[in-house]
Amino acid sequence: MKNVAIIGLGTVGCGVYEKLTDGSATDFKVTRVVVKDVTKERSISGYEPLLSTCEEVLSDDTITIVIELTNDEQLALKIALATLEKGKTFISGSKKMIAKNLKLLEETAERNKALFLYEAAVCGSVPIILLLQNYFLGNTPKKVRTIANGTSNYILSKLWQTAHTYTAIVQQAQLAGFAEIDPTDDVAGFDIRSKLTIIISNAFQINLAPTLIPCFGIQHIKVHTIGVLKAKGLKLKLIGEAACDGSGLSAFVVPVILAEDDPFFSIEGEQNAVEIENALSQNQLFSGKGAGRYPTTQAVLADLQATNSKRKNTLNKQWCQKIINSEVYFFYVDITLQQLDSSVEIISLTSSYIIVKATFEAMVILSEEHEELFIARIPEEVYSYYFA
Repeated sequence: MKNVAIIGLGTVGCGVYEKLTDGSATDFKVTRVVVKDVTKERSISGYEPLLSTCEEVLSDDTITIVIELTNDEQLALKIALATLEKGKTFISGSKKMIAKNLKLLEETAERNKALFLYEAAVCGSVPIILLLQNYFLGNTPKKVRTIANGTSNYILSKLWQTAHTYTAIVQQAQLAGFAEIDPTDDVAGFDIRSKLTIIISNAFQINLAPTLIPCFGIQHIKVHTIGVLKAKGLKLKLIGEAACDGSGLSAFVVPVILAEDDPFFSIEGEQNAVEIENALSQNQLFSGKGAGRYPTTQAVLADLQATNSKRKNTLNKQWCQKIINSEVYFFYVDITLQQLDSSVEIISLTSSYIIVKATFEAMVILSEEHEELFIARIPEEVYSYYFA
């Protein structure tokens, strides 16, 4: 029997506590829990006698596994390092903290012969970290695409399905619990960028700072944009993509215009998906619920089960200092003709939209100069069939 502490009893923390105390998890016993607000009403009971502080958890030598499920980035890092320094197993769902500090956390775990697991940080119920660390050994992926944020995907789905405005749908998502009061991380693509950083580390054995990855969001999408795409039978999805070859690492987060034959076309609402391209099995698609109490609880339970297999994180990773995005792409741009400059080639010009051909570097500069600009990438086959 392994003694477990849970730090954070929010939506996922409550789910993990529930499943570890319902009699089915015979290998694990919750002996301490830490909460931010002891007066908050929760959907579970029975945890009150176990209430502790972080300091009590870390000093309790009988606890061998610490599960961190807070929404406090600085606290999560502090707990992570302290837990790993003591040689304990650390399980976390804090994607932003992990993305920023993955190299440090892996090195700390290795130095102290500790185990660091974080399936819950990426794509909820989709076991992508487990797959990348085990299934693809000897078959390094060439390219990874992911829809990894349920909030942005929910908003885009509702924009396509209804006549409601972006603002109205964001408010609906907030009321439904799909979006935070401040949804910036989700709609600006920062959440996907954190998850893509973690995926890159496991897919390509490359660590990098998340801020290196060019990031476009959906927060500036215009009403007419959805109308243009819907009339052509196209959908818009916020996608993180990374590829690695002899020339280096290419990566970005950007809204992408998709045709019906794209496997991501049917990924709706809070669903997440990851597509992996590799030499032996070509393209494989993995999908499932990416958020919510029980899908993410499943990811935590999978990491708990992994403690029995002594799975280790690989440390022979490169440190990436520059993203290579030199390829030229087609982009849909909501912008006036006067705002364009010589760094982009105008392909199509209508009263509703402009299509340009440019590198990602050029589009990043353009978006920085015009902060409320909406940009979406058009795959070449979609451009040639629907827009040319």
